[in-house]
Amino acid sequence: MSVVKRVQLGGLVASLLRDVKLTGEETVDSLRATGQRTLAIVSSVTPVVTGNMKAGWRTESLPDGAQVVDPVPYAGIVDHHHGLVDGVMPEIEGAVADELKRRVGKRAR
Repeated sequence: MSVVKRVQLGGLVASLLRDVKLTGEETVDSLRATGQRTLAIVSSVTPVVTGNMKAGWRTESLPDGAQVVDPVPYAGIVDHHHGLVDGVMPEIEGAVADELKRRVGKRAR
């Protein structure tokens, strides 16, 4: 399976949680919850020739969150050429920030 790019959110998570502490489990759950949103974002910018790569995007749970992967063998080349993931990182980071803030807000109620 070709992992195009693992979304690195450690710095973002740390800055968002500077004043409010979520447990490690809550943080991991938040990252996993944004997996489907991340999948939609990356899929929306995937160029289509045959449709295999756009249809191939999947999320996988990891011990510390989730990653978005695509099993087509040329996914890494397409990402490198088109800058797919780098181009949508601000939107992905925003989705994670929204989810973390939502969880912090739930906790404060």
